[in-house]
Amino acid sequence: MPSAPALVCGTSKGGIRVWELAPSNTVTSSSGGSGSRRKEGSKKDATEQSVAAKDLPGHQRGVVSLCVSRDGSWVVSTSSDGETRLLDLTSGASEASATVVGKGE
Repeated sequence: MPSAPALVCGTSKGGIRVWELAPSNTVTSSSGGSGSRRKEGSKKDATEQSVAAKDLPGHQRGVVSLCVSRDGSWVVSTSSDGETRLLDLTSGASEASATVVGKGE
């Protein structure tokens, strides 16, 4: 399980990325959009820190859904080709995978 709260995302190219976030970190928009907590060009707030990302074994096609276990130790991901993976967030290992064959009508 990650040692701190984590943000998990899937990409349209099949990647799965995990960021461990310290409680004091803030997420800001670099574009200065409405969700931004600081104006473009301003100095970085003292509570903002660099956050390292970890890439997990991904899919061959785009990730369409992710679900993280209640205790934060596992993630299940599904790709656009029907493959589903179970990943251990502690080790980053792919524990199991299955592919749905055929389409439901």
